[in-house]
Amino acid sequence: MKIVFTLCSLWAAVVLYALSEFPATPGRATTWQRFDGTSWKRDGGVMTLVVDVPADRANGMHVAILPLDLAKSGGQRFFLDCMIRGSRISKPDKPWLGVKFMVEYTLDGKKNYIDSPMPYRADFDWSPANLEIAVPKGVEDAKLVVGLQNASGRVQFKNVRVRNFNELKPEEAAFPRSAASPTIWSAGGDAEWIFSPGGSTVLKISVPPEKSNGMHGVVLPLNLSAFKGRSIAVAGMCRGENLSKPDKPWLGVKFMVEYFNGAGMVYYDARRGEHQADFGWKRFNVLTPVNAAAGTGRLTLGLQNASGTVYFKDIRIFAPDDIFKPPFELPSGFRCEYSAPVKAMARLRGVMSPDVFYFKPDGIGKLGEWHVNAVRLQLMVPRQSNTSVKAWREYMLGSLDKLDTLLPQLKANGISVILDMHNPPGDRYNMPLELGTANDGKSSGEPMTSFRIFNEDEFFNAFIRMWREIAARYKDEPGVVAYDVLNEPSQETPVERNYLAVQYEAAKAIRAIDPERPVIINANNWSIPAAFGYLKPLPLKNIFYQVHMYLPGSYTHQGVGAARQGQSLKVYPGVIDGIKFDRARLREELDPVVKFQKKYGARIFVGEFSVTRWSPGGAAWLADVLSLFEEFGWDWTYHAFREYHGWSVEHDEDPAHLQQTSGPTDRQRVLLQYFNRNTWEE
Repeated sequence: MKIVFTLCSLWAAVVLYALSEFPATPGRATTWQRFDGTSWKRDGGVMTLVVDVPADRANGMHVAILPLDLAKSGGQRFFLDCMIRGSRISKPDKPWLGVKFMVEYTLDGKKNYIDSPMPYRADFDWSPANLEIAVPKGVEDAKLVVGLQNASGRVQFKNVRVRNFNELKPEEAAFPRSAASPTIWSAGGDAEWIFSPGGSTVLKISVPPEKSNGMHGVVLPLNLSAFKGRSIAVAGMCRGENLSKPDKPWLGVKFMVEYFNGAGMVYYDARRGEHQADFGWKRFNVLTPVNAAAGTGRLTLGLQNASGTVYFKDIRIFAPDDIFKPPFELPSGFRCEYSAPVKAMARLRGVMSPDVFYFKPDGIGKLGEWHVNAVRLQLMVPRQSNTSVKAWREYMLGSLDKLDTLLPQLKANGISVILDMHNPPGDRYNMPLELGTANDGKSSGEPMTSFRIFNEDEFFNAFIRMWREIAARYKDEPGVVAYDVLNEPSQETPVERNYLAVQYEAAKAIRAIDPERPVIINANNWSIPAAFGYLKPLPLKNIFYQVHMYLPGSYTHQGVGAARQGQSLKVYPGVIDGIKFDRARLREELDPVVKFQKKYGARIFVGEFSVTRWSPGGAAWLADVLSLFEEFGWDWTYHAFREYHGWSVEHDEDPAHLQQTSGPTDRQRVLLQYFNRNTWEE
């Protein structure tokens, strides 16, 4: 298997200003300007800037300033980073106050500020901070500002660096080969490089119990400007010894990519919720969709709020084209082709069904009353039957037999069927740690959530054979409107057959038998919108492309699989995870899909979208996403009808109520409004 190492295409950094270094001694001359409450001190042989502010003098700025000569640097991009430690920091009354690591400059007579996000913590050990600045032409009076604003306490800064991304030094992005090797990794005092002559360097991070609070490890800056609307993947090896169990599932071992998306920080972590005190070398990986507004990014390796020792080696960075290369070549200017009957097909507006064995006649009648015209029917094989190809096939054939008994009633109610292979033979190597669908596009880490058909011939061959059988069985059945070949693929690292290749083979197998009926292809990474940034259309006729919409996931999935009583719930529209979410923001999140649709003339199918019934503003969220789907001309099926009660529009907003309501909920009214469009002449 060929693995392409692409660090050189991602980052570059060099020290730009010798005078940006702290003075060698407290009395040494420097271009840093110090103000009230600041002083130079030595800490473990390293010069640090200390900012001490008593409570009665918290108001105002208490900072040191480094002038930056950026007048001749227009069009260039710089990365600034440092290590910060704080104690007794008071909580400011505004989120942008408190600890400051900020660039300030004047452009066209107006002050501009670029601030590193600093979540509030009263006490924290040495932690990395960074920010990125794209220098506009005509910038004046630029300066780096560090310290405290409208807050009291003590904060210390060390290892402050200003570096230029345009000066590429790929050897600095790799683990250093010796103690003398240059590196752009920012390392805390608990990190140690273990050098092996002729071998790979190992990073060791050891944290005693009394120092477990805070972040301990190393940080690699990421320049994500070339990857906006696409994704990057990071893989590596890790092992742990004597690790304490953190009190939150997202703490502990950190193998994480994060970036500032214009409104707040977003995080993609390869290890969440799984704890082992000791484990041998394991492969960790994380795939990160890069938002169109992405700025500074960073890869963090280490321990957070945990003690013990963790080791890392063989870190690799992959661009999407390296691991998701399509198994075909598209001609220049390729456009999707649709036959006249498919072009004339009415827009699909419907629901996702429960497992076919739980889809009841009274439910079909209710969907008929709602004017639903399509059902995405789950062909769901129980996990205990998935490891055996024979058992999986027998259950799948039984599911199709059950469907055949339902088809007459479905057709009588004007409902077409989309056959959704919800789990292929072998299923995934491991199921997501979070319950619910789509998992917000975030990795559940180790073990992997890739399908076994990506690597194992036995399961892949059974997958293709079943699609041949399904196509032969339903090619002349008008009640079946489309074949949905693979629900929510999740691939993060190189495999034998990537997520698109297995779907392409299935589509070709279907086309050999049923040349006209639409085939639905899923985007990667749980079919999230950002994965359309590297999705390639198939060179086949009548192909639909599927996206799932659950953004923001911490809002739509809140309360799934967790106790809800007394929980503080996020509200839509509103600020969610530091980002203002409203219809305009949802449009931005869907932009990669819109661009794909326009570039290739593709038909888009939203196979799943939903919000838990107890989420405040759920009806408004549904109304906004549905209005966008309709504006873009997309087909859609709501997740889900009479499956898990948390997604049900027939249940009210009280999580304690497990029975359907007597009248329609606000969320149901929104759906009915759009289902009624199926009765119009289009």
